[in-house]
Amino acid sequence: EARWLVAALERAHDDVMRACVHLELAKHFEHRRKDTHAAIAHARAACEAEGEDASRRRLARLEARSAQDGGSRSSSRPRARS
Repeated sequence: EARWLVAALERAHDDVMRACVHLELAKHFEHRRKDTHAAIAHARAACEAEGEDASRRRLARLEARSAQDGGSRSSSRPRARS
């Protein structure tokens, strides 16, 4: 999935499309890869797609998680099973 999204990012023709792809990459890195730093980087570029309030909440959550993890590249917490 990430490769497909990176390819879409490279082909995006305008800022809105790039912001939409960055939002999906932020979600991918946050939820699937558990890579907080990559999620933050993409979330910062996704504000236009997500909206200011939602973007602010996502960044606050990710930055808090990064601080809890001691700034590690990804969370070492086990994934909850449903």
